[in-house]
Amino acid sequence: GGVGRRPGPKVDLYAEYDHKGGRAVPRLLELKTMAFCRTRYRDTDGNYPGRAVGRRADSLPVERMAELIKIDRDFFHTTPGQTGPMQARAQTFCTAGGPAFAALVIGAFGEWSDDLESFVGDLASMGARALQARMGAPSAAQARSTLLWKMRQEIGMCALRGHAKVIIARARLERTGTGTGNGGGTRTDSDDDGNPDEWAEGAYHLRRETRFGIGA
Repeated sequence: GGVGRRPGPKVDLYAEYDHKGGRAVPRLLELKTMAFCRTRYRDTDGNYPGRAVGRRADSLPVERMAELIKIDRDFFHTTPGQTGPMQARAQTFCTAGGPAFAALVIGAFGEWSDDLESFVGDLASMGARALQARMGAPSAAQARSTLLWKMRQEIGMCALRGHAKVIIARARLERTGTGTGNGGGTRTDSDDDGNPDEWAEGAYHLRRETRFGIGA
């Protein structure tokens, strides 16, 4: 999400779906994953699982709306307090007076934001009604539970792979200083004096086992 090189908003996802069992509504969705760093995680967050993700989720709609308000001021010359066309259009995606953007946030330890929980739950409910017979589930509730479990696994592994790529990149940077070699030379993964990819792969599998209980 955010604003690109051209003066216009960029949204991660747009979807129309049955929100909380009601009628189909259009939603703007912002997807974010969080790395473990002091910028996002505070020392006191350890006693409150999900607090860091909650903070990020709360800030996302505010950030996106501020970007739209700035575009309105820069290009449509709105004054403070005046609603411009970009802000007005975004507000049409609000549901029950909520924020225009739904924040789908995944934390470094597998935490989910409330909007992500709600979004996946809505999709599971929709899928259960459509796929119950094909799945051979005895009830829609059982089909929903199965779909919810599967989607949690898929989304969790996607986030985990993303974190693993960051670990690999950081390991290469730590080993070579540039990620490409020493003194401008090119290192290969077969160097005998240390392999950052091997270290990162080990970290990847360890994290996978501890977070999801999945063996290598």
